[in-house]
Parts: sequence; C-alpha cells; structure tokens
Amino acid sequence: MNLYEVIFYSSYGKTDGDEDTIYLVSAPDFMSAIEAVWCNASSSNHGGERFPLADVVHEIGMDSSRHAEAAETRIIRGPFIQCAYNYGWKSWRRKMDGSEKTTEWEETFPE
Repeated sequence: MNLYEVIFYSSYGKTDGDEDTIYLVSAPDFMSAIEAVWCNASSSNHGGERFPLADVVHEIGMDSSRHAEAAETRIIRGPFIQCAYNYGWKSWRRKMDGSEKTTEWEETFPE
C-alpha cells in the first residue's frame, strides 16, 4: 500500500487564506485513493458537493504502518485544511478541456 494526499483546491469558506482541503489515504494506487475520498467525503467540506472530484493527488511514499498489510483502501486523516505542496513526489492532476476540468487524469512532474 502507498500513501497519497488527495487534494481539493480551496477550503470552501473554512479559512480566509488560500488553504486546500487534503486527505491522507492508504491505497494500492492513486485511482483507489481518489475513489475512497470521492465516496466518503462530506459535502459540508466541499461547498455542498456530494461527490467531489479531487484536483491533484500526490504519492508520498509507502505505508509502513502495521495496518498497511491489510489490502483495504482507507482514509487515514482528513479532511484537514492546509496549503498543499509537492515536495518532489509523483503526482497526478485532472486534465483540462479549455477552462473546464475533466474526469481524466495526467501524471505531472515537479519542476
């Protein structure tokens, strides 16, 4: 199992700054992490949207906890409000079609 940060841009009125809404998820792959949050996120944390779709996902490493051997995707922490930052991790973001976000994902590389 790997650890992923599933990130939603904005904190939907919960703060005055530019913070993001983030979940830490243990999952076998980034799509499983996205699905876990999509199915379990509270609409009150996402501007009333019942099934929110994340903006970015960072793969931050292997889950070395004692629960990692369980082949079950789970949200470990979140939602928490913080500015998301990629520290050189592998990541994916939603593809854009003009100015609209799509449901397709593309891998991104840190600069």
